[in-house]
Amino acid sequence: STWGTTVAAIADSAGDEFVPYYPRFVPGLKYIIENAVQPDLRMLRGKSIECITLIALAVGRDQFMPDSQAIIDLLLRAQVATADMSSDDPQVSYMISAWARICRLLGRDFTPFLPSVMEPLMKAASQKPDCALVDGEDTNPEDEHGPGWQMVKLSEDQNFAINTSCLEDKATACNLLVCYAKEIKEGFIDYCEPVTNLMIELLKFYFSDEVRESAAEAMPHLLEVAKTRSQEYMWQHWSRISPELIKAIDGEPEREVLADHLDSMAQCIEVVGRNCFNAEQLHQLGELLNSLFDQHFTRNEERLKKRQEEDYDEEEEQRLLEEKDDDEYVLARINDITRALFKTHGCDMFPFYEALQQHVHRLMLDNSPLEDIKWGICFLDDLIEYAQPIIASQPQQQEFICRQLERGVRHSDPALCQAALYGVGMVAIHGSTHMTVWLRCMFPLLVEKAEHENSKSELWMGCTDNAISAITKILKHKSEALPEGVTVDQVLPRWLQWLPLGEDEEESEQVYGYLCDLIDNGHELFKNTESLVHVVHCFAHAFNHGILSSGKESHARAVKILKQLQGNEELFRACCAHLSPEELKSLQASLQ
Repeated sequence: STWGTTVAAIADSAGDEFVPYYPRFVPGLKYIIENAVQPDLRMLRGKSIECITLIALAVGRDQFMPDSQAIIDLLLRAQVATADMSSDDPQVSYMISAWARICRLLGRDFTPFLPSVMEPLMKAASQKPDCALVDGEDTNPEDEHGPGWQMVKLSEDQNFAINTSCLEDKATACNLLVCYAKEIKEGFIDYCEPVTNLMIELLKFYFSDEVRESAAEAMPHLLEVAKTRSQEYMWQHWSRISPELIKAIDGEPEREVLADHLDSMAQCIEVVGRNCFNAEQLHQLGELLNSLFDQHFTRNEERLKKRQEEDYDEEEEQRLLEEKDDDEYVLARINDITRALFKTHGCDMFPFYEALQQHVHRLMLDNSPLEDIKWGICFLDDLIEYAQPIIASQPQQQEFICRQLERGVRHSDPALCQAALYGVGMVAIHGSTHMTVWLRCMFPLLVEKAEHENSKSELWMGCTDNAISAITKILKHKSEALPEGVTVDQVLPRWLQWLPLGEDEEESEQVYGYLCDLIDNGHELFKNTESLVHVVHCFAHAFNHGILSSGKESHARAVKILKQLQGNEELFRACCAHLSPEELKSLQASLQ
């Protein structure tokens, strides 16, 4: 079975480059799955099931589809054969994972096969680990119960033993339930209620971090599934999920899992929308976030003290850095929750934010860690974007926001600078008249950031994209913020030369959307060949780097413009002559 693992690993790494080898391996794997039915060949058959589905996932749907029905029939027959096998049969876990890969390939077309896969999957996700109280200090539970047991000391003469052998399969099964809910959507509706009930229960499954992470991750996807039936059905599920998710956040002992719970809550808020919490629940959530902020600052102080202790060394510093990363991840997810509340409720959530505001301001103290300052600015960015009507009536708040954003833009840390530049862009769209005056003063600094000597380096690329986008938003939404005597038409030739953007998909939608506006409106700048050559290069670069992805409005508009240019064959050839082979290939693929 070792060769199967090797081939699967190669296919997984090679991706679509494995396509030429597909016909060499798949027939043999199908033969093994169909004929290796003897008990001593269980592992070989399981590895072959894993291998054939990993190959299918690697080469993609188009290559897989001609063989799909034959392979699915084989798996269905194998599924029937494994129904009566014990839970420790290796074929069971391989089969569960194989169906998930088929699901990723077929998406919603996988719905007809759910009845065959859900029973063993729910059984695996629901299984409970064996536990025992073990007396004696030197007792080894594996001597009495077999391998796979771990022991936790409770007292001098008593230990708690748990069989962990089933936990990995349980975690895998929970992860696959998330996959099915996410990929199949309305086709998963018949399983929505039992899976929701199970996942709510597993939020408290403290034997496995992975199980609790999957349980939390499942919640927004299950709400999306329920929503496909009706709003009322979704609310029925949310009424059960919301109090339990709040309790899980409050009681979660592991920082990494806590962050996943907070992420789940933010996504759930966006799915459910307005009025997702009653007053009591919103108060509970606010108290929880207040507590998490307090913990964050306490842990910051504790790390500072530990760095002053005598036994502080490189190993301890590494541990402290890992702890800091976990804390920053939690802080980022708190920001996700407040953003989700602002996004769904607008200014109505300002009182909720006000109760947290002291913590946000504390993040941005002069002696705060850079990461704290960055996340503090992210909170301010959301405030500008979603609560501007209230901010417009608070001059002190506006002054504080402008001061912090300018400080961030001038900072030498790229991540901090990028967060501040995003905020400047939000001011360009949503800012008050008072902030427009400040924006005019900031414009030369934005140009400086766009033309920074390292502007296209990997380290500064995201920062540069946001600087260009902020200027784009000024040109489009607040041209009165341009320096005195400067017009949009005077800035545009210089702006065009800053393109293409490097990596930011969100800002690409803004920037290329504005570029399409200018071209569609027949701006004089785009009536010469040189500018059109550059436009084609910008679009081809964006397609090639995946920052102007299909399905986005600006992608469709760019394709329409390019097809219009194709009508002039000589001009279009001249434009394409300047593209790299990769860019040309991406351009041709987008135009098909």
